[in-house]
Amino acid sequence: MTNKCKCGCGEIVKNEWVRGHVSRVRNNWGHNQKAIENSANTRRKQYKNGERKVWNDGLTKETDNRLADAGLKISKSFTDDRRKEYAEIMKKHRLDGTIPTLHGPDSSQWKGGTSPLSAKVYGSNRLYTEWKYPILKKAGFKCEKCQSKLELHVHHNKEKMSEIISELMDFDKIIDYHIYNKVSGIVLCKDHHKDEHPSLNF
Repeated sequence: MTNKCKCGCGEIVKNEWVRGHVSRVRNNWGHNQKAIENSANTRRKQYKNGERKVWNDGLTKETDNRLADAGLKISKSFTDDRRKEYAEIMKKHRLDGTIPTLHGPDSSQWKGGTSPLSAKVYGSNRLYTEWKYPILKKAGFKCEKCQSKLELHVHHNKEKMSEIISELMDFDKIIDYHIYNKVSGIVLCKDHHKDEHPSLNF
């Protein structure tokens, strides 16, 4: 039998609370919404001006054992069922406004407005005929890992396409850069390309 955190967040717990969540219900302010909002605004200002920093600022799992251990622990607990439940919670919170959907510069995924440019570049006939096609032909139109001939992609194996686009920010310059600098690429089937970009939705 699984229990959900008593604060109402929906997180699965062994006992009653996710660590730290008890303070959402039992705290010095009780349910004084104004006091809670004032405190939150103060913290935001402190983070913004550098007066306050999160404890793991500048740390990575490679440099700090606490982050590495926490990452492994979370990874092991994130089963398929838990992932689906988490997705439903996030969906609910976005729909009811608990978690605002951010767009443009406000989004954490904002990359300077490169999305329309990226779509144009990936769909370029010239990029295909003068950069992708020669790489495909050299590989014998086969995945270089499993020899599959189905759903082939040309993967940037040294320079990242996103970095090239962000640096040049011009359609013709990006295409020219690939062709004249002979940007390195390898042929992968869809599945092996997905392994290189686990966060992308192929």
